[in-house]
Amino acid sequence: MSLKLLWPTPVWEIETPELSDIVSPLLHDIKTKNPKDNTLLSGLPTTAARSFEALLPGLVENALIEGNYARKYSQLLWIRIKGMQSDEWDPPHIHCGPDLVGVFYLQIQKGHGDLILVPSSSNSGLSTHTDAIESMGPGKNRYTRLYHRVEPKEGKLVLMPSDLVHFVMPNNSILPRYSLALNFRLDVL
Repeated sequence: MSLKLLWPTPVWEIETPELSDIVSPLLHDIKTKNPKDNTLLSGLPTTAARSFEALLPGLVENALIEGNYARKYSQLLWIRIKGMQSDEWDPPHIHCGPDLVGVFYLQIQKGHGDLILVPSSSNSGLSTHTDAIESMGPGKNRYTRLYHRVEPKEGKLVLMPSDLVHFVMPNNSILPRYSLALNFRLDVL
């Protein structure tokens, strides 16, 4: 597990070996049932889907404990299936209602588009995350942006507060990208 404190917002990038046996069957179920984008996972009543839902509370609770976050897991609000075709992207947004959101990557190829996290105005204690770009050679055209880039990887779970602005870069692959979008409610300790 790798906890990053950004702006000082907690963002978890979690490798999930405990879910490795579920990724392939879950992806197979999604492809064979052919749900529309944003279909709730609960509409896919398969063993892999139920197993995934059953393992999530423990992963979220462990992440909150590791980060010394003053909240505890309460409930899973929903899981949506996200299929992103070639040239599609997910525009900048936040989630209103849940306390914690996440993404779980099911099928990722090179060019499928990184997740970009941008500080929200509600986050206090803003500090900078620097990304120096040198597109015209060393020392030329250098600039700084405020963001954090998460490289997608099959089996990776990313968790973040719901008020963190996030978006997905365009899918530059001919293959679809599959992930699960997650929303959770937390209780105060």
